[in-house]
Order: sequence, then structure tokens, then C-alpha cells
Amino acid sequence: PEITNVPVLVQIEAVQATQVGLIARDASNKLWALLQRVDGSWLSFWYADMATGSSSQIAVKADWQGFINVYFTSADGLSFQEQKQTASDSFDAGTQLPLSFEAFATTSDISGLNQLFFTQRSGLTSGFLKTAQGGWDPVVAFDDVNHFTKLVATESTRLPGSQELFALLKNQTVYRLVRDFHGTWEPQWRLFASSVKQFFAGDASNLALALDNQGIVYSLKGNGAVRQPLGNATMDKTIVSQSLLLAIDGTSYTLKEWTVRGDGTYNFEWKVVPGAVACLDAAVTKDANAMAAVFCIDIANTNRILYSNTSYEVDGGWSGTWTPLGGTSPLTWRSVAAATIASGALAVLAVDDTQGFVYKLQQTGVNGSWPSFWTLLLASPVSNLTVVTWPSGQVSGLAMSATTSVLVSFDLEPEDGDAASAMRVPEGAVAGFSVAMDFNQQTQLFCVSASTALVTVTTIPMNVGSYSPIETLPSLGDNIVAVFATDQLDITPTS
Repeated sequence: PEITNVPVLVQIEAVQATQVGLIARDASNKLWALLQRVDGSWLSFWYADMATGSSSQIAVKADWQGFINVYFTSADGLSFQEQKQTASDSFDAGTQLPLSFEAFATTSDISGLNQLFFTQRSGLTSGFLKTAQGGWDPVVAFDDVNHFTKLVATESTRLPGSQELFALLKNQTVYRLVRDFHGTWEPQWRLFASSVKQFFAGDASNLALALDNQGIVYSLKGNGAVRQPLGNATMDKTIVSQSLLLAIDGTSYTLKEWTVRGDGTYNFEWKVVPGAVACLDAAVTKDANAMAAVFCIDIANTNRILYSNTSYEVDGGWSGTWTPLGGTSPLTWRSVAAATIASGALAVLAVDDTQGFVYKLQQTGVNGSWPSFWTLLLASPVSNLTVVTWPSGQVSGLAMSATTSVLVSFDLEPEDGDAASAMRVPEGAVAGFSVAMDFNQQTQLFCVSASTALVTVTTIPMNVGSYSPIETLPSLGDNIVAVFATDQLDITPTS
């Protein structure tokens, strides 16, 4: 935007936090800020409550909550201050640190906590980590024999070969545990995000998505430090598949897609998908044509599941039609999952609303026709249904028993057309689970024990009857309601 009445600026620092904008220093060394609103408009004034003291160097960093932190030195270099954003349109009065800094730099570690590195006139260079509680913990200190006059700190990103595990607690906070490329997990969980109702862990931390109590979808970037609202629409549930982000509207239950507006600008918004379907639940899988196959439980007629497809490309376009599947069924559905089996055919799984049994509908082949009746796949009540695709292309189902909370596994293509048998997974009763791939392309199973509340991880081989030894991770208390694991990257650093 074109902003008028701007003072003469001598330094600007761009920032992406809960808001996007810039912090600037004018010719008199006073600090100013210009930030963007959630709806995309700009706050067209310069903050008068930013620090009025003179400053010779500034740095800007988002903290783990998504608020902007501004660090600056006095013009004489004898004092150092931190000023934190407290709301979308205000900053606090600032905190002065009783140290004389020659030069400084700020960054964040892999857990999203801010780090501050500085060199003093005494010849000491030090590094501090700002904890989630607001204090500063020392992390490094060494004599500055070269007397540094400028420091630059690099961002700490997800390490090659590492893996991340997230836990959602009853108080709607998310904690994270990181595994390095040596296979060692951190000794303790670290707070990642707060006010989270639903969470998705993508292929990397900058793909994490969260849904809050108000129904706003956020993109969590920079290890959770940057919490960027995706529009201001109120959602009830989000569905993620690679680059495709769908959500069910919290009021109308219409299915919406986060995509470009189509007005010639590269701005994104929530758009109702073609056909304006209203969904009780939805699922997405990648089909044999590298398209996104989308399935929706029709909220106006829950014994009907609708099917369409779209491209994974930005605004790639939908097929334009929604096909009802399964003919006229006496069953009504409560949840849906989808997969592409080894032959390339699509399979949709649905849990019936009366008994909680799992039923399947499968194409006759790649791009084949759909049968007119559902097949009973698992004759036992389950919840939290998910699918696991093995490297060979074989697909299995995983679900929690609705009666015992034991995790069970079953084949999507049982022999002789019989109903699948549930094979009990040896973790016992669980409160939640997640699946991921390790660097050997073996499936990992993360479980929250219903009895001990501890999170365990084991590797599931192709032969579901045998498992690797179970590893128990650090305790996080007894309030975990769900876990989310990322795939382990297969790149090992050489230095």
C-alpha cells in the first residue's frame, strides 16, 4: 500500500508473524511499525507507542506465540531493549537488559524459541535462549578474540534425517518432540502452539496447520513461531492432502478450498468447491492419474457418499461433477476414509452410524466403474479410522476398537472376498495414534497408552503379525488426546 506521512527511514526489517509487516527506524533513531490485518488490509498508521528512545541497530523476530519481538540497542551502545507486541495494534513498553552490546543477532531454534547472540565490549560473545515462560537461558559463551562488530544468525530449520512428533493436549496446547538423524529423541517436549482444536503435521514443520476454537485455520511456520491466519472464514474441520487444503464450513457445512481468488492477483481465499456440496465428513487420496480424489458424506442424505476429483495444482480446476456412490443404501455414514490400492483403483471406506462397522466400495480398476452396493469389510465397531499404504502398494486399515480402545489392523483386500479380520496391535488400549514412514520406508506406529499416558513408537513390518521393539518416549502427563507424526526424511547430513 501507499502510506503517506511517513518519516524518513534509514532501516527497515520485514517480519512475518501472526501479522505481516515491517519495523523501521527513522533518521532520529525512533522505531515505527506497519502491519497487515488478517483480512489482507493494512493498518495505515505508524505506531506511536513503539519505543521513543534512540536506536542504532534493530532486529525483528516472531516468538513462539506468533507475536513480534523487536530488539534494539541505544545509539551509544550502552543499553539493549526488547519490545514485544501484545495485541494486533499495540506493543508493550519494552524491557531493558542491563548489558552493553557491541553487536547482536537473533534467530529461533528448531523448537521455535527465540535465540539471541551478542558480543560485548568486554570481548565476550554469548548466546541466550528465550524460554516459553519469558526468561533467558544461556546456551553458549566464548571469548571474542577477534572482537566481532557484526553478527548474523541463521535460521534453525528441520534437520535432514530428523522427525517430528506433535501431541495435542486437553487444554488445546500442542507440544513437539524432535528426533535427530542419529535416531535420538529430545529428552523433553517443548510447547509449540496454543488454542488449537484440530492439528495437522505436514511433511515439514512449515506445513503444519491448526484450527482454533473460533474456527480460524492457521498455517504454522517457522517451527510454530509464525501463526498466519488463512482468511477469516469459520471452519468446523480441515482436510489436508499434499498441497490441497479443504475445510468444512462451521455454519453451512459446505466444502471449501483454500485457493487463489481468480481476480488476476495471487491472493488466496476460501472458495466453495464447484457443486457447493455440504459434507458431514470428507476424505482425499491421490489417484492413479496424480489427481486428488475427494469423497464427501452428503449431510442432506447421510446414506450417500459423493465423489469428485481435482488437480493438486493451485487453482487447477475440479471435474465439475459430484457422483453419488453405492446406489441406494439403507446405511447411514458417520466418517469416511479413502485410499488408492496397489492396482491403481480407488477404494473408499465408511463407518456406519448405527453399529460402527467398516464398509468398502472399490472401483473395478484404474478409472473403472463403481459397484452399486457396499461390502462389509470389518464387522466390529471402530473409531478413528485411517489407512496405511505400504511401499509395495498394499493398503491396510487401522482403527481403534469402539468397545476396548485397542488398536486393530485389517486388510483392505481380504482373500476370497470375506470380511477382514481385525488383528490386534500389541500396544493395548490406546487414547490416540499416528502413523508415519521412517527413512527405510517402513511404517511407524505412534500410540498414546490409555493406561500410562506414555507415547510409544514401534515399526510395523509388511507382515503385520510381527513388530519391532517398542520405544517409550518422554512423559508429557496424562492429558494427551491426539498425536501427529511426520515422515522421517531419508537424507543424512555428511558434516
